Amino acid sequence: MPIAILEIPRSSHIDVPQAKELCEKAGDSLHRVLGVPDPEDKETRVAEGISDKPILRISFTIGPNEYPDFEL
Repeated sequence: MPIAILEIPRSSHIDVPQAKELCEKAGDSLHRVLGVPDPEDKETRVAEGISDKPILRISFTIGPNEYPDFEL
């Protein structure tokens, strides 16, 4: 499952709804590029970061048979 995490600075001009929308768009793009078979199988998070710039991280769960019927 792809997980998009956007860390926004405390003094950011990006508000939480905008940050969530950006994470959703990043997740949708990632699904299209990778061909993930379940478009709903994604997670997004918005967190207050310690950096002075926004940071977007994409990570994945690992393990056998994440999508058992999906051949790469």
